[in-house]
Amino acid sequence: MRQMSNHDLFKRYDTELVLRLHNKKNLSDTRKILSKFETFLAGRSPSPDLGKEFLAWGELELDRGNSTG
Repeated sequence: MRQMSNHDLFKRYDTELVLRLHNKKNLSDTRKILSKFETFLAGRSPSPDLGKEFLAWGELELDRGNSTG
């Protein structure tokens, strides 16, 4: 999986989400967050540290009153 592009990796994960999330709103919300994470990565490979940074960034946006959704 380390050789996959982010686009391919997220596409593969989306296929898994469709099988796991049966509530349309939850699936839609999850896809929106993942899309923002993919944009945040800007071509970098996903990692736990970048995931934490993304979540912290999202909290900062919410603290400023800029809803991320």
